[in-house]
Amino acid sequence: MNQQGNYWKPALFGGLATGFLSWVPVISAGNCLCCMWVIAGGVLATYFLSQQSQGSVSAGDGALVGLMSGLIGALVTTILNLVTLPLMGLSALRKQLDQMRNLPGLPPEARRVFEGIAFEGGFVLVILLIVLVVSLVIFSIFGTLGGLLGSLLFGKKQQMLPPAPPLPPAPPPIG
Repeated sequence: MNQQGNYWKPALFGGLATGFLSWVPVISAGNCLCCMWVIAGGVLATYFLSQQSQGSVSAGDGALVGLMSGLIGALVTTILNLVTLPLMGLSALRKQLDQMRNLPGLPPEARRVFEGIAFEGGFVLVILLIVLVVSLVIFSIFGTLGGLLGSLLFGKKQQMLPPAPPLPPAPPPIG
């Protein structure tokens, strides 16, 4: 464990960066590249942890702060989606649900679920809940990976090794 035990501040910075970059409409497409913003948030959190730490940051420290960063990022993204959803217009969500309901090969049970969500009025909350759960799982996994990567990049403080001792003199030639 980190000597100070203060993972919250670095995790908050990494999580806010993750959540915001994963929410901005065009920039969020970066997450299509192996959850790039989530991994970057874990690396960023580990960087901030290494800056406040007196010693080296272990892989366990990096993984923990990356996990926390991913969880915070998932919450931030979901909250931002909840706040801006009325601006997007609910008709766009209904249209997407209709498209999902009409997918070929969709089992009848799933089709009934989509119909119920779309026409009972609670579909927005159900979608946000699904997004939150999926985000929590995915962001925690890739945030942890980002934290591990960050511990490799920033974890060890540079130590100067003492100079090597001089070689002993070569023995005189025989003969």
